[in-house]
Amino acid sequence: MVLSAPTASRHDSLAATDTAAHEQRARDRLTVGVIEDSDEDFAIFARVFRRMASDAEVKRWTRAEAALAQLTEDEEAPRPDVLVVDLSLPGIDGCELVRRLRKHPETSGVPMFMLSGSDRQMDIERCLEAGATGYFSKSPRSADLQAVLDQILSAAQSDEGEAPGTGGVVAPGR
Repeated sequence: MVLSAPTASRHDSLAATDTAAHEQRARDRLTVGVIEDSDEDFAIFARVFRRMASDAEVKRWTRAEAALAQLTEDEEAPRPDVLVVDLSLPGIDGCELVRRLRKHPETSGVPMFMLSGSDRQMDIERCLEAGATGYFSKSPRSADLQAVLDQILSAAQSDEGEAPGTGGVVAPGR
């Protein structure tokens, strides 16, 4: 009696090709990390963002400590292409989170945008000095949020992203 290994069927090879293509699309898909503790603000952000970039993945953290741990300590965690950080977070604030993320080689080159309810010049300067790529004031108007997200998407998809701390853009509604 002769035993032989089963041969792959056409179905198996197509399934392998589909899996590989799916994995490549997942790697090529834009990933946005959002550190936002407000469910309401995140829901608005996610709704508008998904309308603009339906194939993008949005990863959310509600606390800076959790984002910091996963992004700097978990070697297997995928890295976002861009981060959107709320300034006023419980525990470590968004500005300090950006400062710490800029010190890690895994995250130092990721564009990081502040999205905050504060439009105080002191907050803007502090975040830009910490390494934020840009600073946007939250606006209740959807059109303003779309303009902000369009700039964030452009930075995330650009091969020549602006150097950290040089953006300083404040969105309409300020």
